[in-house]
This record gives sequence, C-alpha cells and structure tokens, in this order.
Amino acid sequence: MPVRVLKARQKFLVVLSLFALQAGLAAGSIRAGPDSGSPARPLMAAQAACPAAAPAPAPAPAPASAPLASASAPLAAGLVPADRLYLQPILEQAAHENGLPSDVVLAQAWAESSWRVDAVSGAGAAGILQLMPATVDFVSRRLLHLDHELDVRDPAANARMGARYLRHLLDRTDGDVRQALIAYNQGLRALRRDGPYADAVSYADRVLTLRPVFSGQA
Repeated sequence: MPVRVLKARQKFLVVLSLFALQAGLAAGSIRAGPDSGSPARPLMAAQAACPAAAPAPAPAPAPASAPLASASAPLAAGLVPADRLYLQPILEQAAHENGLPSDVVLAQAWAESSWRVDAVSGAGAAGILQLMPATVDFVSRRLLHLDHELDVRDPAANARMGARYLRHLLDRTDGDVRQALIAYNQGLRALRRDGPYADAVSYADRVLTLRPVFSGQA
C-alpha cells in the first residue's frame, strides 16, 4: 500500500477515535453500578437537574380536646353548699366499693347530716352518715375485720363505714332499699321485733324522694 494512503488512513482512524471518545464522555459512564438500574450520574448533577422539592408543611396542631366530664360532677350543686361538694366523690367511692347506687348514698348523707362532717345528734350519732358508737365498733371489727375502730370524724372513714353498714342491711332485707333504710334508722332488731317506726319510715321516704336530685333526674 502506498505510504500516502497509509498515513491518510491512520489520520482518519485517529480522528474517528477522538470523536468516539468525546461522544462517550458526553453521554456519561456506561455502567450504573453493580445493582443499580438508574443512571450513574453524580448525585449533585441529578439534584441540579431536578429542583429540590419544597419541604412538607408541618402538620397543624391537633385541636385541644374537650375536658372529660368528671365522674364526680356536682349533680346537686344547687342544693349542696359549695364548700361541701368535695364530699361527693368520697361518698360515691364508698357506694361503689359496696355495690350500692351512688344516688342512694348521696341522698342518705344529705338526709342524715346535710353533708356536714362535724354533725353530732343528741343521741351521739356522728359524722356525715351519722354513725352511733356501737355501729362504728360493729362495722370496723365485724364487717371490715379490722383490729381497731375507724375514726368516725374522718369523712372517708365515715362514708366507708356507713356504706358498708347499709350494704349489710340490704343483704338482710332481701335487697329492699326502703326496708334497709328503715333498719339503718331504727335498727334491724327493732324493725324485726316491732315493725317500722313512723319516724324511720319518714326518714326512708325522704331519702328515696331525694334520690332523683342526686342522680340528675330531678
């Protein structure tokens, strides 16, 4: 082959190789990586090609939930003085612990003492549920199985003893709330021996009349 033709062909191959090299550089690397199917362009180049997405707006704060209704809402706030309403949850707890309707215990406490923790009767009954000394001893030692008497002046102890005593009477009067209340007032033995006293009947009927007031139905 003539020398001129050979040199021309070599120049042509060099130019063609340079052109192919430039085209390859412009297109980027052929491989994307061992396990990737995406282009192997640098991350910065990809970010420059696609404008960054605006940050998601912060979630709006949840509206403040309404306060839950209290289990000890003052049902008889119009009747009970404000400074005595703290006794309602105490009485309701005592009722709950003894399986009694709370409105019965609340109404009974109002009939007994008008929810006065320092109330003392002429006969010696004391506290919010007006317990006699013999009743305090009987409930503390026989029904609650304690080795000491509870403090009748403590509202929680008084409510606990009074509710436990009413539960005891209810169990012995076939679940008759009216008869249990009569027995609470005059004594179970006297009720069985003499029948109901007029004063005890009036007391029981007053408590039952007050029940709707303390159940929110009045």
